[in-house]
Amino acid sequence: MRIARATGGLLLDHSLLAAELVRLDWQEEKARLRQLVLINLLGAILVGLTLLHASALAIAAAWDTPYRLYVAAAMLLLFAAATWFAWKRLQRLSDEGDRQFEASREQIQKTIDLLKRHL
Repeated sequence: MRIARATGGLLLDHSLLAAELVRLDWQEEKARLRQLVLINLLGAILVGLTLLHASALAIAAAWDTPYRLYVAAAMLLLFAAATWFAWKRLQRLSDEGDRQFEASREQIQKTIDLLKRHL
């Protein structure tokens, strides 16, 4: 009976701790997903702007003034670089999703191992 009470209290303490870890992990995951959506939106806008400027570059290449070509090329490179940066950031944030809830999973496994040892 004494072992059952001790185990019950231990189980309750670990359950509360595990619930708190899950709550914290979920807050982190929500923040990561929010960033993921915002960067994805930014990336889509930048891709659109890159295509728009690529069109402007093609039109400017047909004109007689060579300066229009250089300006359009510079803008195209600027937006292409911004698009590349947004894409890399999106990939990095996406890769972080695999590590979410790791602390909670580890704590739950420790609780299970502890209970197995005491029972």
